[in-house]
Amino acid sequence: MRDQLKLINIEDFDLGFNRLKNAKLELSGDLDLFEYQNAEIGLADLTMQDLLPCSYYALKSRLEFQREYRERLLRELGLDLFRLPGIAYIKDGEKVFGLVPPFVESYPEESGEIVSVLQDGVHRFLLSAELGIKIKCILIKNVNCDRRYLPYAHPNSWEELKLIDELPSIKKRYRREPKYSFMRPLSSIFDSNLIGSWADYGRK
Repeated sequence: MRDQLKLINIEDFDLGFNRLKNAKLELSGDLDLFEYQNAEIGLADLTMQDLLPCSYYALKSRLEFQREYRERLLRELGLDLFRLPGIAYIKDGEKVFGLVPPFVESYPEESGEIVSVLQDGVHRFLLSAELGIKIKCILIKNVNCDRRYLPYAHPNSWEELKLIDELPSIKKRYRREPKYSFMRPLSSIFDSNLIGSWADYGRK
């Protein structure tokens, strides 16, 4: 029998936004790159039509997990996965996980066009579209970002994203080698004194 979820804390989003602003890009070697330092970070209610994914796939099993977990959060904690009131720290068994809304970053692509790209949360967006519900998202407007260090994967269309059973051989259109260089420091949004890890159900 599963342990009941316990809510440890709900933290104001602004505290996490400040941590993001002071975090450097991951896998950046010896470079201290604080790409979000001057970004505008806030909240916005969004749908799939407002943004692009940066993945060619979503897993059916993860979509079903999101569906079940949203119901469990509502039932046990009164929290809606699509309308989180703050940064949630949740004890599930022996571990404490952090849970935040999906991340969307708006930035100038190599062409100069401003794009809004889902950096995290594709399964939640698919579920929200199925249910016809907007999601509260973390929106990062990074219009002054350095184009040498753009997000690690190019955006693609929703039509190119396929719901499948197993991981595909081609997951994303990576921007450079190494594939994951200059990753956004999204996990820095959490209070490291509270969290053991970033919950899978909050990342996908």
